[in-house]
Amino acid sequence: MPSEETMGPVTEMRLAVLLLGCFVCSGDMELTQPLTPSVVPINNGSSALAGLEVQVKYIQKDNRAQELRLRALEKQLKAQAVRLRALEKQLKEEQVAFSASLLATGSGSQGPYKAAITLIFKHVFTNIGKAYNSNTGVFTAPVKGAYHFEIHAFGLGGSHATGAILVLNSRQIFTAYEYSHGHGTAGSSNGVSLALQKGDVVFVRLLQHNHIFDNSYCHSTFSGHLLFTM
Repeated sequence: MPSEETMGPVTEMRLAVLLLGCFVCSGDMELTQPLTPSVVPINNGSSALAGLEVQVKYIQKDNRAQELRLRALEKQLKAQAVRLRALEKQLKEEQVAFSASLLATGSGSQGPYKAAITLIFKHVFTNIGKAYNSNTGVFTAPVKGAYHFEIHAFGLGGSHATGAILVLNSRQIFTAYEYSHGHGTAGSSNGVSLALQKGDVVFVRLLQHNHIFDNSYCHSTFSGHLLFTM
């Protein structure tokens, strides 16, 4: 066996390799299976992103549908508002009533005149619907319907009769007439219900050679109101 002095570098290397082989092949260090690294799949989020895109599209579609429903509802509300305004206008037109006496202030007689004149009843008690014109004495029907009218004519003394006629457009409807003998008073009343078209006019005329009296007690009056529309 060579001595340590005669062992060179090559001999030492061979000895080291031999020892390493014995260590690897020993039963104490037996390798049963090779080591393999655990592989964990990494989710890149593509499927989750696709799901979000679907949800966004669904929400956008739902928003568009709601917007359409909202526009339809707004259209319905506007239509209902138009119908409501029309109904309110109709109700206002159907509220028609007036009553007025001949003189606004003081007392006195009108007539007799050589020709019939239109009486203008100045003292307005009520004029619902504004269908009666106190400047002209003319009532204008705002709607087609049935109307009721009354006139009360009062005369104070003298040798002339008290007579007034109700006129529809240009047609005489009735007369309220009374003749006072001597210095007494004369009073007459009459009334009628008429079917009027929208725009028809009704007024009172004093008969020729007749007179009519009024004062603060409002003896002579002209009244009318709408019974119902047609």
